Amino acid sequence: MRLVSAHLYPVKSLGGVGVDRADVQPWGLRHDRRWLVLRPDGGKLTSSALPALLGLTAAPGAGSITLAARDGSSLTVVEPADGPPVPTDVSRLGTVRLAADEAHDWLSARLGRPVRLAWLDDPHRRPMSAEHGGGPGDPLNLSDAGPLLVATVPSLRRLRDWIVEGALEAASPRRSRWRWPGSGRLWCWTDRPNRSPRTAGAGYASAPSTSGCPNAATAVR
Repeated sequence: MRLVSAHLYPVKSLGGVGVDRADVQPWGLRHDRRWLVLRPDGGKLTSSALPALLGLTAAPGAGSITLAARDGSSLTVVEPADGPPVPTDVSRLGTVRLAADEAHDWLSARLGRPVRLAWLDDPHRRPMSAEHGGGPGDPLNLSDAGPLLVATVPSLRRLRDWIVEGALEAASPRRSRWRWPGSGRLWCWTDRPNRSPRTAGAGYASAPSTSGCPNAATAVR
């Protein structure tokens, strides 16, 4: 088995970056899915509800992330270690820490609605669900199900074939949904036309499948 690509998505539902190497921690890849966008009421905001999130990207730095938009604007946000904790509806997690107001303003302006940016300071505060294979004390980042998501290259090619063969159920410029042949449902989002979509549930070598598009896919041969 050979690893052919790895990707980090520091902010849940935003675009991420490809990396040559990544440190594996108990809760997931280092820098992966430690941030998320919140509605003013503290509820999490994902690309299924707001596809415009996929038009923004986040890249990790030393104790920070850099947000970037397609218009070339960017903002570096420092991890809010002392940020105020706010309630959230993320499963198995009571609170997250708010970033600086500058981050909220930058995101709100580009998304066209009031939002806030928040950070999970300690993944040990969020246990992995037993339904997804978690054991006592297993921590998890802000992913939906498991810390690592792995797909094989043949499975991605097969998904491409299904799309060509007409398995596509519904599509928009930023979000598409495919039916998994036989049973279940496979969700995929792509943030750019003519770009290979990220996939969920197709040929996973490890980690349970999720109900949403994974934000840290790793392809293997």
